[in-house]
Amino acid sequence: RVAQLRVRTGDHALSASLDEALLRSVAVLRRTVRGEELFWKLDTENITVDMDPHDLMELIGVLLENAAKWARTEVRVTCRGAGERAEFELADDGPGLTDAEIATLGQRGKRLDETRSGTGFGIAIAREILNLNNGTLAISRAETGGLRVLVSIPAAQIQ
Repeated sequence: RVAQLRVRTGDHALSASLDEALLRSVAVLRRTVRGEELFWKLDTENITVDMDPHDLMELIGVLLENAAKWARTEVRVTCRGAGERAEFELADDGPGLTDAEIATLGQRGKRLDETRSGTGFGIAIAREILNLNNGTLAISRAETGGLRVLVSIPAAQIQ
């Protein structure tokens, strides 16, 4: 899969529904062999972000696919408004990583587990999308044992 990112120019305002993108992406993943094996817990608010809808779907897709790949039994998805920003969080109950391993995530082509399929580009792609859209990505250990990914994106300005 090739990501085709849109370059932001100046004050060009964009708009995409964060909760709809999360719900649609989870619905697609639930229909995969791996997705059917998992419990998906969603807690979303109606939030619109300042991002191209295709870029938002790509961002959510790579992050959710990663969570589904490593989860043992469940993936939790939440989104909420945070002032002038919107946040969504993904948490899985997989094996997790050490702080040192977490620090290396997103280095293009670097994979921590060569025994599973994948390219190692998912987190790197997510970071590129967020860099183009004034967003941030923070990865830590989840309470459930796996990884917690917290994404912050500018909320869309109501015109």
